Amino acid sequence: GFEAIYGTPPLFWGTYSQNCVAAFRYPEPGRGGGSSAGIGVTEITATDPLPAALWAQSVPVQAGKSYSVGGWIKTDNIKGQGGVMIVPQWKGPGYSWIGVTEFMPYIKGTNGWAYYHGEVTAPQGVELCAVCCIVADSVGSAQFDDIEFKEE
Repeated sequence: GFEAIYGTPPLFWGTYSQNCVAAFRYPEPGRGGGSSAGIGVTEITATDPLPAALWAQSVPVQAGKSYSVGGWIKTDNIKGQGGVMIVPQWKGPGYSWIGVTEFMPYIKGTNGWAYYHGEVTAPQGVELCAVCCIVADSVGSAQFDDIEFKEE
């Protein structure tokens, strides 16, 4: 959750956006009365690279190990080619890009709090996983709460 994390942005979490007009909101009302983190995208300004806004936290990982990833998502009027998701982005030495593992579909429209969960395996050459709460190639708002990433 985001309750025990202080500061704006909350400790250990960072924000990033490209090719969109995004507002990062913290603290937002959480699903159980605590705090959550939100993203509102009002405009997409280009399509290459993919317009995206995200909250992210980097976690050390080991290649070949399995990890449980998940969390709660609430959306409001998400429209576009993409949508909202939680996605692990794998990084190698020097924060070099390795890839992503999508364990859930994009969420679109207006939806109350829903839980999404999956299992992922860290690829070869990986050192870090950037656990991302993302609004990609879409406009609208999303909130994220109780994000989990742990070794199985």
